[in-house]
Amino acid sequence: GPVDMCSGVAAGSAAGAIASCTTLWDTRVKRSAVVFLLGMLMMFGGKHVDFSGGGAMGGLCMGIVANKLWSSGWAPGGKVGRLSIGKDDHFAHEVEGDLAVAWKSLFQPLLFGVIGSAIKFANLSAATIPRSIMLIVIGLCIRLPAAFAACSFGALDFKEKLFIALS
Repeated sequence: GPVDMCSGVAAGSAAGAIASCTTLWDTRVKRSAVVFLLGMLMMFGGKHVDFSGGGAMGGLCMGIVANKLWSSGWAPGGKVGRLSIGKDDHFAHEVEGDLAVAWKSLFQPLLFGVIGSAIKFANLSAATIPRSIMLIVIGLCIRLPAAFAACSFGALDFKEKLFIALS
């Protein structure tokens, strides 16, 4: 509810301010690690205190606040030199790149492996499988034209629009 969201914004803003301390996190690896760890703290901490939505909101706000503070060079205490080495627009791109590599190479395969192992086909009734396939087909029938239409207002040719709609 609203308390979840407000607590998430507050916690995420505080975590973003901590992540913006570039004199503490003076290397790319340290910044990426602190953003990852604070994000996990937001998610698991929010779940632990029954504020799951607040944890997700905190993770989002943390990234936004850290990006804005890195871009402006501001850090807690407000002085460049004490907790901030100054503004740098590349910090956010570096962290994003590092987290994308971690997601693609480690976390995404783990996620889909866990999801796949959690499905017990023996427990599914025979009527569930055709319904599931029908649901996927209906979703595709809606998604494909919608994605094609969304791409129609750009400068893409037919094959590019079709590729985007199918991907």
